Amino acid sequence: MTEPTDTFTKAELSAHRAAAERGETPSLDIVAKFIRTIRKTFLASPIAVEKGKKTRNSKPKVDESQVDFF
Repeated sequence: MTEPTDTFTKAELSAHRAAAERGETPSLDIVAKFIRTIRKTFLASPIAVEKGKKTRNSKPKVDESQVDFF
């Protein structure tokens, strides 16, 4: 037995996208599962992890070698 997951597999995702292209309206459960799948994929990417570590108002660090005292 396999446990039910809260995200789609690639085959399920493509099947539901094809159904949406045909004009079939998905249920709210399918839409919610689709959103969880997209979020899981996005949050797993290294770019998203790096973006999350940056602050919006951070000032650049001053490099001591670039400071001219004279």
